[in-house]
Parts: sequence; C-alpha cells; structure tokens
Amino acid sequence: MQDEIVFTDGINTNLLPRWKYYLQKELELPAHNAIRAAIAAALNDPSFDHISFDVIEGTAQNVHTAVEFNSAAGFANLTTKYMKIVLETPATKGAIPLDPQF
Repeated sequence: MQDEIVFTDGINTNLLPRWKYYLQKELELPAHNAIRAAIAAALNDPSFDHISFDVIEGTAQNVHTAVEFNSAAGFANLTTKYMKIVLETPATKGAIPLDPQF
C-alpha cells in the first residue's frame, strides 16, 4: 500500500477545513469506530492496494464498507483490491461554506 493521501484537487479550498470541523465536532463515536476498524483491516492486510473514502448525505450517521476490485483492463482482469469506506451522514452544521458545486 502506498503512503499517499489526497484530500482535494485544489478546486475545493474549503474541503479540508470542513472535514476537520466535522471530524472534531460532529462525527459520532460509533461511526468513528467503524471507520477506524475498516482502515485497520485494510492496513493490516497486504492484499489491499488502497483505501477509498466517500461521503453521501443521509438522515443518520452510518458507515458502509466494501471490499472492491478494479483494473484498467476492465472486468476481465480485476486485480486491484481496495477497501471502500462510505460515510452516510446528515449535512454538517459547520459555518464553513461549501465550495462551488459543479
């Protein structure tokens, strides 16, 4: 597994401050523990290539995890194993504004 963390592509200047606020003020302990367990599982299993994070808006905090595979060669050669972690959560109540949405 490579040691690379990418927070943003440079377009979303408020993304990192919004995440810091959310993680420090709004993430509930059960969701925190579920994310931590999924990260640990992937880091302790050398067959994982990377971890992918995503967030979707929902009515409550839930964490969804999946072991997924992909390849540039398409479905015939699914060789890259990764952990996908999706946090489902209500919109943050933080004061930091959203970046322009495209």
